Amino acid sequence: MSVEVQVFDRRPAADRSNWQQVSEGHLEVDAPGMLSVSSPASEPVTVAVPPGQYMVEVSGRGFVNYDWSGSTTPGDVWRRRLWPDDGSVIGPAQLWDMPGYGIPENIPPATDGPGGSMTDES
Repeated sequence: MSVEVQVFDRRPAADRSNWQQVSEGHLEVDAPGMLSVSSPASEPVTVAVPPGQYMVEVSGRGFVNYDWSGSTTPGDVWRRRLWPDDGSVIGPAQLWDMPGYGIPENIPPATDGPGGSMTDES
């Protein structure tokens, strides 16, 4: 599984259409400025990130299933993008609609807002 961590000085351009799942949240990186990225499928990796308050976007693609069975070649790919937390609203989750299965029942689907689908790039 590949994971890329990118740090920006402001919100990067949206590219949700290139990813199967995207979610956003708030993240605080304490001194000494180390971010640990881990997964059940790999060993933890530590990345140097300046201490501070961030917005974080987690994007993934290359999925074959919602559980741990199955795999793809070269495998699923993940990206973490961080930028300074400016108080902006967290964007809605874009959830993978697995062919033949859909979105798991315990995960609410994205809703359409007045400006169209909230999972579209804005």
